[in-house]
Amino acid sequence: MNTSRILVLFVFVLILAKTNGQTHLHNHNASIEQLKFIENKGQWHEQPKFKSDLNGGQVWLEPGGFTYNFLKPEHVARMHEENHTGRPYSATSTIDGHVFRMKFVQSNTPEIRGTKKQSVYHNYFMGNDRSAWVSKAAVFHEVMYTNLYEGIGLSAYSHAGHFKYDYHVSAGADPGDIRFRYEGAINVALKKGNLVIATSAGEVIEEAPYAYQLAGIRPIAVECEYKEVEPGIYGFYFPNGINPNYKLVIDPTVIAATYSGSTTTVYGHTATYDAAGNIYSGGAGFSGGGYPTTAGAYQISPAGSREYTITKYNPDGSAQIYATHLGGSSDDYPHSMVVNDSNELYVLGSSASTDFPTTVTAYSTANSGSYDLVISALSSDGSSLIASTYIGGSNLDGQNSPLSDNYGDTYKGEIYIDPNGSVYVASMTTSADFPTTPGAIQPAIGGSQDGLLIKLPADLSALSWSTFLGGSGEDAAYSVICDSNDDVYVVGTGSTGYTTTAGTYAPAYLGGSQDGFVAHISNDGSTLIASSFVGTSGRDQAYFVQVDKFDQVFVNGQSDGGMTSSAGCYSGPSSGSFIQQFSSDLTSLNFTSIYGRMAPTAFLVDNCNNIYAAGHGGLSLLGSSSFDASVSAFDTDGAGFYLMVLNPNASSLNFGTFYGNNGAHVDGGTSRFDPQGVVYENVCSSSGSPTMPWAWGTSAGASYDSYVYKIDFEASGVTANASVSDLIACTGLPYDVDFTGSSGVPNHFWDFGDGTGTSTAVNPTYTYADTGTYTIMYVVIDSTTCNVTDTAYATIDVILPATFNAVIDVGPWDPCSPSDSLLVDLAFTGAGADSIVWDMGDGTIYLGDSVNHWYTNDSTYIITMTAYDNLCGNSGTVTDTVSYGTGGFDVDVSIEDFLSCTPAPFNVDFTGDSTLPEHYWDFGDGTPGSTLQDPTHTYLDTGTYDIIYVGIDSASCNIADTAYATISITEAEQFDAEWEIIPPAPCEDTLFVDISFSGTGADSIYWDMDDGTAFINDTSIQHTYYTAGTYTISMTAWDFICDNTETISQTFIHDPFLGYGSIGIPNVFSPNGDSDNETFRVFYIGQPGVSPFPDMEKYKIQIYNRWGSMVFDSGDSPADWAWDGTDPSGQDVVDGVYFYTLSYKYFCDEVETTDITGHITVVR
Repeated sequence: MNTSRILVLFVFVLILAKTNGQTHLHNHNASIEQLKFIENKGQWHEQPKFKSDLNGGQVWLEPGGFTYNFLKPEHVARMHEENHTGRPYSATSTIDGHVFRMKFVQSNTPEIRGTKKQSVYHNYFMGNDRSAWVSKAAVFHEVMYTNLYEGIGLSAYSHAGHFKYDYHVSAGADPGDIRFRYEGAINVALKKGNLVIATSAGEVIEEAPYAYQLAGIRPIAVECEYKEVEPGIYGFYFPNGINPNYKLVIDPTVIAATYSGSTTTVYGHTATYDAAGNIYSGGAGFSGGGYPTTAGAYQISPAGSREYTITKYNPDGSAQIYATHLGGSSDDYPHSMVVNDSNELYVLGSSASTDFPTTVTAYSTANSGSYDLVISALSSDGSSLIASTYIGGSNLDGQNSPLSDNYGDTYKGEIYIDPNGSVYVASMTTSADFPTTPGAIQPAIGGSQDGLLIKLPADLSALSWSTFLGGSGEDAAYSVICDSNDDVYVVGTGSTGYTTTAGTYAPAYLGGSQDGFVAHISNDGSTLIASSFVGTSGRDQAYFVQVDKFDQVFVNGQSDGGMTSSAGCYSGPSSGSFIQQFSSDLTSLNFTSIYGRMAPTAFLVDNCNNIYAAGHGGLSLLGSSSFDASVSAFDTDGAGFYLMVLNPNASSLNFGTFYGNNGAHVDGGTSRFDPQGVVYENVCSSSGSPTMPWAWGTSAGASYDSYVYKIDFEASGVTANASVSDLIACTGLPYDVDFTGSSGVPNHFWDFGDGTGTSTAVNPTYTYADTGTYTIMYVVIDSTTCNVTDTAYATIDVILPATFNAVIDVGPWDPCSPSDSLLVDLAFTGAGADSIVWDMGDGTIYLGDSVNHWYTNDSTYIITMTAYDNLCGNSGTVTDTVSYGTGGFDVDVSIEDFLSCTPAPFNVDFTGDSTLPEHYWDFGDGTPGSTLQDPTHTYLDTGTYDIIYVGIDSASCNIADTAYATISITEAEQFDAEWEIIPPAPCEDTLFVDISFSGTGADSIYWDMDDGTAFINDTSIQHTYYTAGTYTISMTAWDFICDNTETISQTFIHDPFLGYGSIGIPNVFSPNGDSDNETFRVFYIGQPGVSPFPDMEKYKIQIYNRWGSMVFDSGDSPADWAWDGTDPSGQDVVDGVYFYTLSYKYFCDEVETTDITGHITVVR
């Protein structure tokens, strides 16, 4: 059965580069993604084995069935609206959901395993029970159920973004075993052949199933219906029956009629990078809950349902490396991320969870009240939580409610790592008991909210130092960075009473409701080196701080106090945002540059003192009248984001652009520029934002979802002036390419894009061994320049001369309905042609990709299209015949089934219709087809192959006809038999034969028992012979497919023991040592050399002398014996007559014993 759900990928990635004044931007429609089945390694309830996120919910794959969990779409939409408008969740903000289960009835316990494993994996650090943390949970594109019922399996997968599952019924298995029921639904009913499952979140319709059987690999449709086999239990019914010799596939489709929106929405908060250019995005994910243990309708609150979702992508965003879920049982929000020199990711956030995951050596493992700051570190592969701690007081920490001038300001704050690995945090608190350290610059809170500056060791095990930063009102610290001496600069918002130092630019409060501030603090946190207010007499906030290589300080913020640009500095068309540069001792303001108001998200001063800024308009459009856009901008008409680069000293605008859709925004937190001016921005965006064609995900969900873009502005520094241009090589292989690097640059590095070749030469030559498209990376390195390195890329296509495969499309035209005139529309559908010439066959010539031509005279016309590839000097011709007014005809082709019993490889000659101009053959083994009329194909293995032959004539009425045939390549079967012949028991005359057929593939078996008895098609025979004689049993087996017959024979003799000989007793013997007649013993008369003793069950003989003394006793054993004429002492008896008594019984005798007496004479 196939069940369909739509999946929308929420995280989609954009990588852009602005090079040589050109902006490269791609907009693509939503791509269809495959569902991802995540294995359960203990991160969820033990019942499900796999989980997949669906559009609007989840499906959990369990041994006994599937559990579906969906949320009511309008409630999810309301949650989105409330979250994005900043309104607190109201009492009516609950989200209705519904869980129902599809349960297999009387099934086996199947083996469940994932197939089509993906390289990405998921990590789960949820809650403070470390034993429940899970790393590297594998992701698959398909899940297989084996032995669900006897001979019946199931595969779960996706197609075109829909969840599907099929039942696979082996030949001979009973599809009637498949039965299922629904639990937790409001109602289940059969309507017009469909199963309709009613839930509180909408109807789910299982459409009438499609079923087919596989004869070889060709599907044969069979009629199939749902049937209620018992009250509330459903199965499948086949009105016309099925062929039990063929495999059966049952494939219904499930439609969720009213579900929309996604329960796995991730709102974009923060982004960062590592040295390799990998992309990290952090968001607050709404998952809709874990595995539902009970079925039916339910309600959840959107509050308490947020968790971190941390995702790492490769540098171009084409692949996801890992996804890590981090959080507790309440709301958790990531604010800022940074990667250290060991590629370990540090995340700053805030948490209301009392069970947020912490590590053993954490500074604090408990939430102190309300929201606490949380800091966590992930290993380079995301699979280990190497450090995690709470830091907080009894009130609200880390969330900036009173100073939220912009959408998302609630989640401001920054984490920074110095070259020694120490961790710094700039944030805010309303807790008077927030922990500070002895000697802190400000040990006590100054107002209702203060800023915070904290330093910790890399393992987050202690507070190196911690201090408040604030006056008597509302204060916050937003950004932190270290200078060349590892001393600390921090910026934020200060109120009256905030501590400044004498001699700085603005030691006194400047006025207005808030001022910005910038402070310089010693690395050990003990000394306030310098501190100054920043801003005007209006409301001012300082959001980001940077230092250049001369330790000059750059501050990025907002002001409504009428700030103006300094002389010679860039001034935008509107105001509201500013960039200011201060001397390192904060005594002087060097310059000010203003531009339009936006919520800042990232800020950088690069090695060349270029200044970068990025920001968004909240849920509003940043208009084109408020910001300058460059000619080469990605977008000049206004958008959700604005990004700009100013030249050194803010002297002018280097580049400005809008970006994203109109509602694109950040839900709070920091994104980053890397030192080369590449921005990594995590955005909360709805559909419509552009993506690159190779992006991991290219579409958004139904509402706001995480969207990551990466833009390289390449604003300054050493330039790779490589003369590597895009190249197409049409010659044979191998192919040599000459590269030319930049002169005057001391160091070079080339990567030739084939996975093996590199060079450090200025002008290398490289040999490509195979065709393909190769991306060349050229890096120039000059340590004397401000950015040290720069990189350029080029593409080389190494191809063989093109082979044209153009198709002439004639239409609209019905050749079977002649009219007064005929319009022929023709179009070139190939690729790579530089010019196209059409000869219409009536003296008319056209040039171009498409042609419209009228024929008015009855005739047959040959249309010839010739295409020219000037680059490779290649041309190709396609012809078609149009018969106008002469009547139509049909294409009719046929091919025959074929069987070969010769071992592979086996060459098969195919014969097409010689009257047709075009042909296509599909040989059924997955290899490329053929367009030859009479191709020869080599099959490399035995098997059954479905052949498809298409004969094509565009001048016919039906254009084309398709014929099918089956080719079976097999090897003759091997026949054998196993024989067991059991001889008669003593005294019986029957012989038993046990025979079995031990070969394979026999279509018929005939057994001739050679006594008038025969058996047909039995593989195991037991037979009894009653008459003595010689018998030859023969088994003949037939393989009808390969016309193979083989006979195997076995001959045996039946000679039963039915009687015994007559006993003879000597009356004289001479034990004199002459080796003649030396002993006295009984014998069979007439059977010399045959001993009677083996035939005797009982035997006893005693010999006496004339005085009655016993001289010999044989004993009771029937063992062979003889009397040698000695007495029991071993002495020779004297010659004379001796008397004996003999008693014996044959095995087959009916009498108990036969008794005989007599005498024997000893003569020496």
